[in-house]
Amino acid sequence: MTIHQDIHMLWLKLNMATHQLFRRVGAKRGSRIPADCLIDFDRHRLGRDKFSAESREIVDVLRSKGFEAYVVGGAVRDLLVGLTPSDEDIVTDAKPEWIAQFFKRSYVIGRRHKLVHIHKGRKIFEVSTYRKASKSETGKKNRAKDCYGSVHDDVKRRDFSANALYYCPVSQNIIDFVGGYEDIQSKRLEVIGDADQRLAEDPVRILRALRLSAKLDFVMPSSLSYAIGRQRHGLQQA
Repeated sequence: MTIHQDIHMLWLKLNMATHQLFRRVGAKRGSRIPADCLIDFDRHRLGRDKFSAESREIVDVLRSKGFEAYVVGGAVRDLLVGLTPSDEDIVTDAKPEWIAQFFKRSYVIGRRHKLVHIHKGRKIFEVSTYRKASKSETGKKNRAKDCYGSVHDDVKRRDFSANALYYCPVSQNIIDFVGGYEDIQSKRLEVIGDADQRLAEDPVRILRALRLSAKLDFVMPSSLSYAIGRQRHGLQQA
């Protein structure tokens, strides 16, 4: 190992130690998950064995290193409605370069938003770091670099409430900040935030809404349907 590699490794370790220290301070100040946002196993009945051994291992490793880690999004949603997920995405407060240090056959990818692909046999697991929406001086989203945040920030940038459930294979709790669990039970496709604004930010969400509504047989509220009509022109530029 060269001196430059030694310095880089030392820098990574110092960054991780600083991050974990601030996280512990935040926990003492009450920045943990509110009790009313936790859905326990007795209510949702989604056991850890429903998730792959590989995704559980990734979560276990990240947590053993002192980080938060959850299975998030479509995998949780699909399992709750009785479908087999095509993939299992994981989210954590560890930064991409730290994650890559913990796993063999892991690769940091992406230019605008970095994330990590971890190869387990023939499977590839996508691990992303909590992000928060960042705005430039003009009020438009800043796409120049990643802007990391907490799980509380991360949920706000997700598209639909059904895609915003965080599952912990250790406690078997689901974290639900936006009522996504109830929306799934009621078969509703609800946007997080203002529908027009969220579709204008990313017009591809229009296609995602239509696909999910058809796949899951979910009803779109009128606010989302009207917003799709108003924002459909954005697809020509997407």
